[in-house]
Amino acid sequence: MKIPAVIGTIALDSMPAILVASLFNGRKVAFVAGGGHLLSSLYAGLPLGPFHILVASEMALFVWMFGYVFSKGKRKLTAALFLIGVY
Repeated sequence: MKIPAVIGTIALDSMPAILVASLFNGRKVAFVAGGGHLLSSLYAGLPLGPFHILVASEMALFVWMFGYVFSKGKRKLTAALFLIGVY
């Protein structure tokens, strides 16, 4: 789903990554998060250019951390990581 914004569109690609992170953990989660962002930005025409590689890496790291902390049962820290990743 794409939402119009100043730089083109905002892709809501983090939800599938968060879902995978809550079901699995490890490298699969980082791959889904980073790869999902790159695919959705490619679909949108790469409005930020090579900056998307940095964004995909950051998204992969935060979603991996989310999955790891979620699997350890630390719900408050998981919520904090989610909010940091969103903002």
